[in-house]
Amino acid sequence: MILPQAYPFLLIDHVESYQPGESLVAIKNITANEWPFSQSPDRLEHYPETLLIEAAAQAALVLYRISKNCSIIKESKFVLGQIKAEFHQPIAVGQQLRINAIASKMLDDFGYMNMNLLADLSQDVAEIQIFYKVI
Repeated sequence: MILPQAYPFLLIDHVESYQPGESLVAIKNITANEWPFSQSPDRLEHYPETLLIEAAAQAALVLYRISKNCSIIKESKFVLGQIKAEFHQPIAVGQQLRINAIASKMLDDFGYMNMNLLADLSQDVAEIQIFYKVI
């Protein structure tokens, strides 16, 4: 098990490609039957930015875990530190989110990753930098 999250909090659908220690591309399909849309009395028009950050963090965790030794994975906990996010445009139902994670600095116990989120392969949605610590 790479991610501890389960439905409905598992926010990446699949990993398209990866290079251990370097980069990962994950895909998230934004569908109308997801809980943020069905639970909102105001009927959200766009996917919440906080969940975009969580999806990016999950992609970062997958990259970290596939890049490190399996014996480290079972005992480790991934704690997010500072997160810097700049959003350029919203993402709506029916779009596909592509999460590009680049391991800028990945040590055994801390590091940071730069994330680029694209909608439908070309529309720039957000740039996120995630600092993390492994305990």
